[in-house]
Amino acid sequence: MFGNPGFVYMITCEQFTKVGVSIRPQKRHAAIGAENPFPAYLVHTMATKHMVRSEKYLHKMLKAYHVKNEWFCLPDDIYFGLRAITDIDSFVRAGARLG
Repeated sequence: MFGNPGFVYMITCEQFTKVGVSIRPQKRHAAIGAENPFPAYLVHTMATKHMVRSEKYLHKMLKAYHVKNEWFCLPDDIYFGLRAITDIDSFVRAGARLG
């Protein structure tokens, strides 16, 4: 399932950002919002042809900011850099970095 096309999403909750994949990011956002005591916001989605590859690439790139599972505490430059990505597949193919 996760080798298929879908979306990489960013959801924020307080100072934390979840970077994950889903074929239905709005539905995933609703589920995460229901699980958290604080409001969660779907702040960015990026269409991808390779969900697993894109997610693994970003998680590896964000390793220094990892908190738990798919949650990160990102500095502003990295957070806004991620939100500025429009073509995640090209970003990953190029081996691009943020910051």
